[in-house]
Amino acid sequence: DLPSRDSFHYLFAVVFVDQTWAFPTSLKDFGTEGEGPKARLGLLEAMERMRSLEPHLIQSYLMCREGQCVYRSLLQSLGVPMMGSPPAALVVGQDKGLQRQTLQRFMARGTVVRRASAREQVARWDIFPCVVKAADLDNSVGLSKVQAADELADAVDRCFAAGASSVIVEDFIAGKEWRVCVLDLEDGPLIMTPVVDYMLEPHEIRSFEKKLERDGADRIASKAKNQTLNVMQLSDLEPATRTALENVAFTTFRELGCRDIVVVDFRIDQLGRPWLLEVGVWGKLTAQSFEAISVRADGRNPDEVFMVMASNAIKRHEQKL
Repeated sequence: DLPSRDSFHYLFAVVFVDQTWAFPTSLKDFGTEGEGPKARLGLLEAMERMRSLEPHLIQSYLMCREGQCVYRSLLQSLGVPMMGSPPAALVVGQDKGLQRQTLQRFMARGTVVRRASAREQVARWDIFPCVVKAADLDNSVGLSKVQAADELADAVDRCFAAGASSVIVEDFIAGKEWRVCVLDLEDGPLIMTPVVDYMLEPHEIRSFEKKLERDGADRIASKAKNQTLNVMQLSDLEPATRTALENVAFTTFRELGCRDIVVVDFRIDQLGRPWLLEVGVWGKLTAQSFEAISVRADGRNPDEVFMVMASNAIKRHEQKL
């Protein structure tokens, strides 16, 4: 479901969890053409292989922390135009604590809890209910709503046990949870796509179980089947709410130094005020991605948007030469 398949000749590079690489001719048939350990390459060999392929453009679909923060930087060293945000924005995009340092004026009151001082920081927190979430894990892993002080330490510990390097404790904002995309397509103003409302009850949070399902081996298998979404056109929003959303979304995009397309999540309180939750700097436009769904809701063709993003990436690269 890669975008613009008729406009590009795709070459595939796959990196495995053991840090070896393979270069299959097709992802559809991957697994049947001898890509076992003997066919895999180490990092230096893989980089040389990619240089020899002489690609015109790179689009990374490595969405994990290492993929976003380490491998994308390595790929940029090839000197090939690359779609999406630059490395500094990607590092911040992978850590909600770093986002809070830059954008806390748009967020609910909160603190970043470090493992070494967790007990002292937890003891000082005094407003409930609150939300506890892992700063650098995806998909709401470890996310919980804490009702009372005697539950807080355990909630923080669960995030650390799940693999978080730091944990965020923040005020719970009763209300709705909304998501938008910000597009940077031309040399004109930024574009905010229609709002996706996750249709939560005011007291609910969007936990892992509301997003994804696991299989029998406890691996992420699919999106949750019980998700209910409502798409709202910007013209249907209260003018003050739309203005506030665009201000936060566009300021966030610019201050993080983002490029092409990002996802921005909000809580909307009962007075209609937006509170920034986090920014997703993944930059993907596969058919089932939120970005593609959002672009279509705005009346745009994802393939055409992808072509503009590709052209912009090439232009940015040429301007640096």
